[in-house]
Amino acid sequence: INAEYGDRHREDHFRSYPIHMASSSSSTITTIIPSTPIPPAPYSCEYNDLKLWLKDVRKENDDLIYTVNKISTFNQCDELWNRLQSLRQARLSAIERCITETQHKLTDITQKRSNTLPTDLDGLKKIKSEEFVAKEKLRLLENDRDLEGILESSAKKIMKKSCRSYLDIKAGNL
Repeated sequence: INAEYGDRHREDHFRSYPIHMASSSSSTITTIIPSTPIPPAPYSCEYNDLKLWLKDVRKENDDLIYTVNKISTFNQCDELWNRLQSLRQARLSAIERCITETQHKLTDITQKRSNTLPTDLDGLKKIKSEEFVAKEKLRLLENDRDLEGILESSAKKIMKKSCRSYLDIKAGNL
C-alpha cells in the first residue's frame, strides 16, 4: 500500500509540470518547461507569508535535475535557464524589497528609542522587543538572499553538466 501511495504521489507531483517530448510521429518539439506564470510575491513583508511564497517558487529549482533529464534540444536548455533566471529575479526582488522595508523599520525603531525617556522602562522594553524582532527578521531575510546565490550556483553546475554542448555554442550565457 505504501509503495502504491508513493508511486501515485510521485505521478501527481510530476503531473504539475507539463512534459511533452518529441515522438517519432511528431515533427515538432514542444517545451518541457512549465509555462505557468510566476505567482505574485506577497504584498506585505510578513516573513511567514514570504517564506511560503519562496517555498512555492523554489519548487522548480528543487525539480531541476528531473527537468534537465528530459531536455532534448538546445531551445529547451535556453527556455529552462531563462525560466530559472526569471524565478530567481522575482525571488530576489521580493527579498530585497523586504530587506529595505525592514531596514527602514529598524531605523524608525532606533529613532523611537532615542526619543524615549530613560525613565519610561515599559516603553524602552517594548521598543527593545520590536528592535529584536526586526533584527531577527532582517537576519532571516539576508539568509534567504544568500540562499538564492547558492541555488543559482547549483543550477549553473547542473545546467553546465546537462547542456554542455548548448553552452559551447552559446558561451557566456551561464
